[in-house]
Amino acid sequence: MTAVGPRGPAEAFALEEHVLGPVPRAAHAAARAGWPGVPGRPSHFLSRHRLLDLLDAASSCRLVLVRAPAGSGKTALVSDWVSRRASGRVEWVTFERGDLLWPGILGALVRWGIPTPPGSGLQRGTTLGPEARRALVRTVARARETLTVVLDGPEIDSLRSSTDLDLLLRHGGGRLRVVLLTRDEPALPLYRYRLDDAMIEIGPADLAFTRPESELLLAGMGVRAPTDVLDALQLRTAGWVTGLCFLGHALAGEEDSDAAIARVTADSGDIAEYLRAEVLARRSPNESEFLMAMSVPATLPPGLVAVLGGRSAARMLAGLGRSNAFIDAVPGLPGHHRLAPFFRAFLRAELAHRSPQRAIELHRQTADWLAGHHRPGPPPQRRAAGESPPPRPVEPLTTKELEVLEHLGELLTTEEIASAMYISVNTVRTHVRHILRKLGVSRRNAAVRVARQYELLGR
Repeated sequence: MTAVGPRGPAEAFALEEHVLGPVPRAAHAAARAGWPGVPGRPSHFLSRHRLLDLLDAASSCRLVLVRAPAGSGKTALVSDWVSRRASGRVEWVTFERGDLLWPGILGALVRWGIPTPPGSGLQRGTTLGPEARRALVRTVARARETLTVVLDGPEIDSLRSSTDLDLLLRHGGGRLRVVLLTRDEPALPLYRYRLDDAMIEIGPADLAFTRPESELLLAGMGVRAPTDVLDALQLRTAGWVTGLCFLGHALAGEEDSDAAIARVTADSGDIAEYLRAEVLARRSPNESEFLMAMSVPATLPPGLVAVLGGRSAARMLAGLGRSNAFIDAVPGLPGHHRLAPFFRAFLRAELAHRSPQRAIELHRQTADWLAGHHRPGPPPQRRAAGESPPPRPVEPLTTKELEVLEHLGELLTTEEIASAMYISVNTVRTHVRHILRKLGVSRRNAAVRVARQYELLGR
């Protein structure tokens, strides 16, 4: 396996001129081709053989798609695979925002030794001309060895650019394999690759750390925590490696684990700052507002999505799901979605800070919809003007118990409540026992019914 090292700006510019033809200095910024070189792995890193095996199994695939949200460990995983297991020649190009796809690909081919065919310059710096495209495909197909090109972070949203890349992959004689690391779904005919068994996909569920993997990662960071704390961290992060690392740094050598976790997960903590910069800031204002609205309920049934987000909400939610905005489908509930627990908590805090009145209205809309769709029997009777509510329990519910009660009204399971509140399953069960005792009932649905009578839940 051969990999290239990083290049300086002068050398990168000379390579661009070789690949693209003479580039005016004033247009240099518009012809950025990404940076060659395999990046190093993080200082705290866990090599995961189950994922390396998946990449090994892709040796016969033309396309390897590693698609997941920010901070999921895409680059670290593939860098580990390139360093440990990849065979043959590997070229790596890292793309920053605004870098162009084809200059980076052509640069990798030149470093591989593929002669640039006549007329291979780019049209307006973005796409290949018809003759150049055909000549390049023929040249790659005649190569003596297979090249793996890792494209880390390009924005393949142009139909023309994706058509050029698809043509090169399909007609390159099996001499080119692309490993694509991206947050968004690329504008490639993925259905065709799936039908031909010509691609392998590694997604957020694959990259999420399992409970044993999380424990090993944290142990490598010097975290020696009780089982219940490790369970709570797993629920809090849903296996998101960046969150685990932030928490690991805070917990290493810290005796007060609750205080350390509170610092990292606070509204101004490291996790919130990361999500604000790497996720929310990359979304349009409309998408950000939409995501904050979707954070109010724990689960997102289609009807409630439309109430909170408007007529086009289902389409926007599906689009954000494809672009890996920490949105997952709910197993066993077709059409239902939910936000990752840590992302939902962050968005709820952002909503409360930016638009407190809107947050109140969204909570009211959510409660009204849930009351009409999830509670057995007719909707609760509204009081007549001036009528007093029934007396509340003699022993008041705590803030946490009220939050658990809200989730009970959404028909969440014990495990889902634990995930949404970042607490252990046993803690949820304890809260539920206290709620039932204080409300004088023996079943959860009875607790929700009585709580609505007492007006302990949203109307």
